[in-house]
Amino acid sequence: MGDVEAWQAQWGALAALRSTHTVVVDHCTVGEFRAVTRSRALPPPLAPDGEAFWVVAAEGGVVRGILPHH
Repeated sequence: MGDVEAWQAQWGALAALRSTHTVVVDHCTVGEFRAVTRSRALPPPLAPDGEAFWVVAAEGGVVRGILPHH
């Protein structure tokens, strides 16, 4: 877990995690997402309510995630 600046400072750590784990990216702009994941592709759009986040699968696909309400 960490903020954008922390992941950018340790760019190799996220690359290592992404090869074997699902990564959740939350509370970032599209630009921050692309900088942290080093992806040129745009992630799927998120609703402005702030409840959704991006899920980056180990194989590289990106989807929207939303936690269920209780």
